[in-house]
Amino acid sequence: MGKSNIAVKQWLRDKQRFADLFNGTVFQGQQIVLPEDLEEIDSESSIIVTDKEKREKGIQKYRDIAMRWKQNAELAILACENQNKVHYAMPIRTMFYDCLSYTDQVRQIWKNRDEQIKNTEEEFLSQFRKEDKIYPIISLVFYYGLNPWDASRDLYGMFHQEQEIRNSEIWKQYVPNYKLNLIDAGDVEDVEKFSSDLQLIFGMLKYRKQENGIQEYIENHKEYFSNVDLETYQAVRELLHSENQLKKIVSVKNREGRIDMCTALEAIYQNGVNEGMSAGIEEGIKAMILTCCELGLSKEQILEKIIKNSSVTTDVASMLLEKYAN
Repeated sequence: MGKSNIAVKQWLRDKQRFADLFNGTVFQGQQIVLPEDLEEIDSESSIIVTDKEKREKGIQKYRDIAMRWKQNAELAILACENQNKVHYAMPIRTMFYDCLSYTDQVRQIWKNRDEQIKNTEEEFLSQFRKEDKIYPIISLVFYYGLNPWDASRDLYGMFHQEQEIRNSEIWKQYVPNYKLNLIDAGDVEDVEKFSSDLQLIFGMLKYRKQENGIQEYIENHKEYFSNVDLETYQAVRELLHSENQLKKIVSVKNREGRIDMCTALEAIYQNGVNEGMSAGIEEGIKAMILTCCELGLSKEQILEKIIKNSSVTTDVASMLLEKYAN
């Protein structure tokens, strides 16, 4: 698991945020899932399959976050997968995770059955009794990549006959669809549906490609961003796709271990912009550097020209100069 995914996972597994994520997405802002009704469970799902040669093979998958939602009785399993890159087979991947989780429930029920109760032949074959029940699973995909999500959002979108299936009642009747419950962190339409700090973070991410916009947003919500916990800071750093190391900005941490992001985010955001700089701009600067080198200009003169004729910062200009200058 990459550093980016770990930071976002640690941040979202907070029960208040996790409940808010589902309330804002699934229940349209209604406070249905309560933090105190959540219990984190083992995220591993596994199954052993046997091929036609009787060879066994284990399949083991780990969800990023999985919690049991209890309200007097167990009602459902809530799961979340974090993605910082577009995954073009995500409907099948998530469907596979759900299938493994359902299979795991069936296996656990059979494992914990009362041995004194006699099973019918059909129940023994099914490894599941007639009166046994399983719990539903709601899976969300939390996407925080910079590029727009251009992959299919359901199983039908992956078929050659997509439109034929969508427009045909026969196809829809016999080919079940699987819908992806996608949250695009940078493009949440109605942030007001969220009641925790997810509302502020999603609101901020709308401006992550606009320097003036994000600085204005942070300034307008200074009370929150001037005093955030370390996990939030680390998660936001990844959500903004900044490569800055925390130790470079550690001076903004106060005695209580909380962080003034009004100061830190300016550096984080600029780094994110620089990292997302298009290849075309970099190629143009590269050509400028090579031309200046051929003309015999000094590095100081080339650096001055880069800064004057492009929109990059001095740090980025220096980095590209070292990269391309002979």
